[in-house]
Amino acid sequence: MEDGRLPLENGAAERLARHIAVGRKNWLHCATDAGAEAYATIATVLTTARFQKADLSAGLGWVFGELARRSWTKEEVVDLLPDRWPKGKIASR
Repeated sequence: MEDGRLPLENGAAERLARHIAVGRKNWLHCATDAGAEAYATIATVLTTARFQKADLSAGLGWVFGELARRSWTKEEVVDLLPDRWPKGKIASR
């Protein structure tokens, strides 16, 4: 409230996360826990990329290429998140 540069509402973030809330009932019955975890990871990456206005098709192409090159540990997968996509290869919209 003291910093006038910050918006007083979070409508943009709410709109970006809306598709997750709308589909929650559809994803309630995932076949396995691993499938639910995988979906949650993918949804998080896509929502983060949309929020950052990244080029999804180029970014995901890069991510899948990196995934195919080697096996990744859980700690290393953080390097594949949208805020770490290479700026020279993946343009923002």
